Amino acid sequence: MTITRTARVGAYLVIAAMAAWAGYFVFVGVPNTTYWEVQPGQALSLARTVYLPYYPALYSPLALVLAALGLIRERWLPLAWVGLLLHLAIGGLLIFSLGIFYIAVTGVLTALVGIIEWQATGRARWLLAAGAGAALELLIGVVMLGTTYAYPLLAAGLLLGGSVMVLWTWRRHEMWLMRRRD
Repeated sequence: MTITRTARVGAYLVIAAMAAWAGYFVFVGVPNTTYWEVQPGQALSLARTVYLPYYPALYSPLALVLAALGLIRERWLPLAWVGLLLHLAIGGLLIFSLGIFYIAVTGVLTALVGIIEWQATGRARWLLAAGAGAALELLIGVVMLGTTYAYPLLAAGLLLGGSVMVLWTWRRHEMWLMRRRD
């Protein structure tokens, strides 16, 4: 399996996971604790948890549809970048709810799409874009330190960053071998 195919399958898996997650928040909902109204002097009623649909969760899959379409062919990769920029903007707008996770997913997808673009064009700047995506993932992991979500985010960021560094070193070694042959 080539690097491009591995990155493309990884990107599709991340997009599918985000679609499933959005479906959960829309169809199952988010927990909301409610209390029955009581008259002054009466004891409080028991809390009741009600699950309400969270419709802003639909924004993420809508933006990621562009990214998924852009990953179909290499010549459609600019569409994938537009989808990722839109997903990042949605994450910024919803930063105080699910947006922080949208930004983390954008970091992962930026790293994967950057690797795909680098393989398609051979230009080193796309590896730098992939490194920026891994750095964004690490940044979100650091911001969320102290929560249960921080460690998976940090692990994903380190894995992506290490992969990009290995690819950068491999590219530099290939360039060195080509110069040596000449």
